[in-house]
Amino acid sequence: MGFKEDAIGGIRWTSVSTLFLAASQLITTAILARLLTKSDFGLMAIIMVVNGFAEIFMDFGITVAILHKQNITHREYSSLYWVNMLMGFAIYAVLFLITPFLASFYENIELLKLIPLMCLAIPLSSIGRQQKTVLQKELFFKDIALVDIISSVLGLMVAIFLAYARWGVYALVLSNLIRYTVANIIYFFIGIKKVPIRFHLSFKETVPFFKIGMYNTAGQIINYFSCSFDVLIIGKLLGAEVLGVYNLAKELVVKPSAVIRPILIRVVTPLFAKIQENRGLLLSNFFNVQKFITNINAYVYLGIALLAEPIIHIYYGSGYESCVSLVIILALYYMLREYGTPIGMICIAKGRTDIDMWWNVLVLCVSPVFIYIGALYSVKAVTYNLLFLNLILLYPGWYMYARRLLQISFWSYYRSLFFSLRLFLFPVICIVLFLMFFKLPILYEFLLGGLLYTLLLFIVFWRFEKKMIQFVFQIIKR
Repeated sequence: MGFKEDAIGGIRWTSVSTLFLAASQLITTAILARLLTKSDFGLMAIIMVVNGFAEIFMDFGITVAILHKQNITHREYSSLYWVNMLMGFAIYAVLFLITPFLASFYENIELLKLIPLMCLAIPLSSIGRQQKTVLQKELFFKDIALVDIISSVLGLMVAIFLAYARWGVYALVLSNLIRYTVANIIYFFIGIKKVPIRFHLSFKETVPFFKIGMYNTAGQIINYFSCSFDVLIIGKLLGAEVLGVYNLAKELVVKPSAVIRPILIRVVTPLFAKIQENRGLLLSNFFNVQKFITNINAYVYLGIALLAEPIIHIYYGSGYESCVSLVIILALYYMLREYGTPIGMICIAKGRTDIDMWWNVLVLCVSPVFIYIGALYSVKAVTYNLLFLNLILLYPGWYMYARRLLQISFWSYYRSLFFSLRLFLFPVICIVLFLMFFKLPILYEFLLGGLLYTLLLFIVFWRFEKKMIQFVFQIIKR
């Protein structure tokens, strides 16, 4: 099959699983927001930052290296697997030792139990992480989709049961832990049928992979800090309750990227890697993917910004009105931030993760300053500063990525963004006027506003971007 056919098949299955996972998480959060306290969500935010940071070390760029390198022997796969297992247990041991310092920093003794418990996911996920990467590389998206659906259903059931049983924050921790464990055990048994793992370990065989992956790992570590500084600084300066409100707003806005980004990265990155030597083909497909992602992100994030108030009331219930303004600003911030997703895929496909690392160094140098200054005033000031920083970084982003990787101009790189904003201008103005002049009950405001917004966009896209509509229909039909 060609690039388009592979992409359609992959996107379809990956979309099914990712949407199902997102839906289960939305249901979980909507229910738990009514059963748990804001401080519980603040604690969970801190735990997930620690866990996510540790996971970067565990992978150490091996996933990226496997996707990039096209001919890997069974002996190399085996060596990589056992090294990954050893790293998982070693990292958990380090986390266990530093947990008292983290609990002391946040002045919360509950973290002494929660962090070691949640971080059990690290050694457990090393069981099937590599097998999942192999399935992704060989385009077995149906297998990945089914595993994700099964694990997300189990996680949802456990979370709701424990929340009603009044387990508090442990409902969040244990549901995530079970989801990780079940998924990786299944991945292991599916994966070893396709690429058997032997009792063979040679550190020498893993060196080429770590050379490719070390830049990616360094970049991820730096990027993780720059993306998590908001949680760390707000939690320290403004407290767990304010952090809980901020994190609920952030979690709502991050959900679309948690759906859209994995679908495209899993499908498109391996395809980009296969055509990395053909510049003309790579460039044309890059622009197609970029336009598609930009329009999807604009639809979702502008929709969230426009309908933030009814979404918050329906999703989280009463008592979370302070989330509304945060959601609006963060939606615009993430719309700009996610524009870089396609060029990130090119970095991985071409094995140029060093560029990604140096970009993350730049962001790390400036983002904590903006966040800290904002946190001295209010949590809303933090979100404004993040949005302002993203606008400042538009030119450096083009210079470091697109100019070096694809040799394209500033206008060529951002053309999709400007064109998309122009398409969305009329529907956005119509919805703003609709919400201003028609005061409806919250549910009707959400349903009618969302329906009108979607209908207007469909008309605009049918007139100016008919091929994209047809492509989406192809995915649905297939």
